[in-house]
Amino acid sequence: MILVSFPIFEKSFEILSNKYRISQGDILVSKLNPKFKRVWDPYCITNMAVCSTEFIVYHCLRNDCRGYLLALIESDRFSKLLVNNSSSSTGSRNRLSPEDTLKFTFAIPNQHIQKKYHNIISPIYEKIKNKNMENNLLATIRDFLLPLLMNGQATIQSPF
Repeated sequence: MILVSFPIFEKSFEILSNKYRISQGDILVSKLNPKFKRVWDPYCITNMAVCSTEFIVYHCLRNDCRGYLLALIESDRFSKLLVNNSSSSTGSRNRLSPEDTLKFTFAIPNQHIQKKYHNIISPIYEKIKNKNMENNLLATIRDFLLPLLMNGQATIQSPF
């Protein structure tokens, strides 16, 4: 399942750590503790989006196969490969090498089947992203209004 937590929007120049520039269509996988599946279908609402270097960035070269690639990366088989290839010096912070993910073998359907799959699955992924953005906006509005309402600084008129 795609990670449904919402990203934090910050100015990239204010982030002092290293970062990768990402673009619409990239898929992110956390390098840290892969036993906790963390796959991101990022919200690139600007052309200056970045992510932490704690993610592996997969860039799909053809947009019409992205849905297939995302499904592969979300698969239990891929997750198992990540867990089996992670290493740790302390035992508590397992880390994954991006090169190890290239060991993943999978069937590659012909372009027609990839396109067909993409055309079916992509609207579903897009709807999930849009609903997550809507939910985040509603939560932000709630978090702003609730203290005002509790302190009597704002009133809501009932439509009834």
